[in-house]
Amino acid sequence: MQTHATAGASAGRLPAGPSWLPKALTVFLAAAVLVTGATGLFQYVRTYWLYRGFAPPNQPAVVRVRRHGRSRLVRVTRGTEKTIYVRSPALGGRRELVDVYLPPGYFQHPRQRYPVYYLLHGSPGAPTNFFHVADIEVAEDLLVAKGLMKPMIIVAPTGGPSFFSDTEWANGVRKNTGWETYVVRDVVEVVQHDFRAIPSGRYRIVGGLSMGGYGALDMAIHHPGEFDVVESWSGYMWADRVPGVFGAHPKRSIMLYDSPAFEVRRVAKQLRADHVFIWFYSGRRDPLRFQNERFATELQALHISHSFLLEPGGHDWRLWRSMTPSALLVASQHLPPLPTPQAASPYRLADGAERA
Repeated sequence: MQTHATAGASAGRLPAGPSWLPKALTVFLAAAVLVTGATGLFQYVRTYWLYRGFAPPNQPAVVRVRRHGRSRLVRVTRGTEKTIYVRSPALGGRRELVDVYLPPGYFQHPRQRYPVYYLLHGSPGAPTNFFHVADIEVAEDLLVAKGLMKPMIIVAPTGGPSFFSDTEWANGVRKNTGWETYVVRDVVEVVQHDFRAIPSGRYRIVGGLSMGGYGALDMAIHHPGEFDVVESWSGYMWADRVPGVFGAHPKRSIMLYDSPAFEVRRVAKQLRADHVFIWFYSGRRDPLRFQNERFATELQALHISHSFLLEPGGHDWRLWRSMTPSALLVASQHLPPLPTPQAASPYRLADGAERA
């Protein structure tokens, strides 16, 4: 009877599980929450790192164009992004990534050649900043669709062995650190060979932001005739004492040679003869504004064609992003007429578009 009674009582409930099971489930659920949270955090950080807090690039399908009192909708044709690698003797044979943006209509008009805008990123930074944060490809597509700018190839090279490298886009004193030569010789040669770029410095623009703005000025002044338009977005004009570039105890001659504010005097006559145009701006809250203002005064005294803008803002992407369309418009407007007639426009009215 005793055995039977015990069996009957046991049949009315589940047997007790191991004592560690509730704790294990709690730990598992907590770990799952942590992993999910960590994944979400990683995705957030990654998205912020890519777009710096801005929305990802979003190109409209059509844009409204108004001319002579008439309005029409025009299709916005996308350009084509490409990634190439350039092997550079100036960097000891290193292969560096270069982002290339081919303008709308590039493949539809195989006989057309294009100006090239070489864009140099800042530090820390990477070529993708211009496309993910500055929205430069969307800006070009819209401006071309509106007929406001000449289509151009955009080339954004890598300016250092890592995202955080500070090379100043200069030829460093150490072996295999010729970042200036890498751009002016190696990247330009590959772009001329692989793409339909107009083979003339009169149809080349060099520009960049912060360190890249400094590098653009430095390259254009060291290589007169290579670039017709020079743009500096919040750049600087006096070489910064970076030991990894100029040495722990840099020579005064080197620092002056790599300071556009000083070196521009040596080549002023040639810059005037080549009709080089320098466009640069600075934020009102940017500590570098004072270098920019003094540089504008120097260019004025040397009678070098230029335009300097002092804009609201600081040294940040909010300013650079807002000024991207202006940079493209200025670059296009100061290029000479194209050597061959433009092909017929690849744009047409959108289906069902209104006509005023």
